[in-house]
Parts: sequence; structure tokens; C-alpha cells
Amino acid sequence: MSAKDQLETVPPEDRLPDPRRDEELMTLLRSGEDEPLGVLMTRHGDELVRFFLLRSRDPHAAQDLANETFFRIFSKARTFEPKKAFRPWFFTVALNVWRAWQRRRRPPEVPLQALPEPAEEQAPSPSVSAEEQAARLLERLSDIDREILVLRHYEGLQLKEIARRLGLSPGAVYTRLFRALEKLREPAEDPDSV
Repeated sequence: MSAKDQLETVPPEDRLPDPRRDEELMTLLRSGEDEPLGVLMTRHGDELVRFFLLRSRDPHAAQDLANETFFRIFSKARTFEPKKAFRPWFFTVALNVWRAWQRRRRPPEVPLQALPEPAEEQAPSPSVSAEEQAARLLERLSDIDREILVLRHYEGLQLKEIARRLGLSPGAVYTRLFRALEKLREPAEDPDSV
């Protein structure tokens, strides 16, 4: 029995994790090998799906976005610089996939003159779930502020890691996080008060 046959008879949960670093795997992927992509998918797939699930709140969309991210990693492997860390590049690709998906989902802009006169808004019903209320609150934030809030409070990242992922200074991340939290504490504006 060959070594390959023996490996195939070992259940996946009993196999040792691949000892190669992500940067080494990307170097192999850049040279045209396909196998390192499978290792990266196994190593980072669950985290990537969670990354998208926290943002989209849709398990199917999260899986599709993760697949799209790994496709882009495969097709853009030559742009990876092996001397740099893999994770910031990986999450930059994921964030770009997320932003592209949001742009495709965003409704087209309509000129103000084409909008009908607003009807009186009803107060939200008490049957609205806490999850829906949280989603509405997060929609009040800009994309970057929402991203910082999700990375800090849902993924538990430190400010320095958030800054590195988003290409901001830690001070800018702290300020944006503080202002986002303040904005969430403000009561929603009443449309009749204008």
C-alpha cells in the first residue's frame, strides 16, 4: 500500500494539520499548484463564512461570498507578495468581495423629484425582534463604521488588528468606533420634527 493510499484511508479528522505557513502555501499557489488552495480553504473557510455571516445575516449569501473570495484568491494569487503577511491580504480580498456584493445589492438611485410624497410613518410594532432592531440600528452607520463595530464587538478583534485590516491608524479606528457607538445611543430622528 502506497503512502497516498494510506493517507486516503485515514479519516479527515485524524489527519495532522498541514504544517506549512499560509505564505508558503500562497507561494506554491502562485507557481500554479492547486493543492494549497484546498489547505487554505480548510484552514480559513469557517472563519471566512462567519466573517460574511456577521455582515449579511444570510447563511447562503455568506457561503457564496466565501466561495467567491477563495475563487479570487486563486485567480489573484500572483498579486500576493510572499514577504508580507497572508491574513491582512486575505481579509482585504474578503472585504473587497463584500463591498462588491453590497454595490450589486444596492438599489439604483432615484432622483428626488421621482419619489412620491412620504406617507405618515407608523411607529415600529412591538413585535419587532431584537435582531431586526439591531440590524436597523447598524444601518444608520456608514459602511466603514459598521465594519469597525462588527470587527470589534462581534469578532472580538483588537483596535490594532482592525486598523491593519482596514488600512487606518489605531487612533482613527478608536475615534470612529466611539462616534459609531454614540450614534447608536442617539434616539432615531423623528421625521415630523424637520
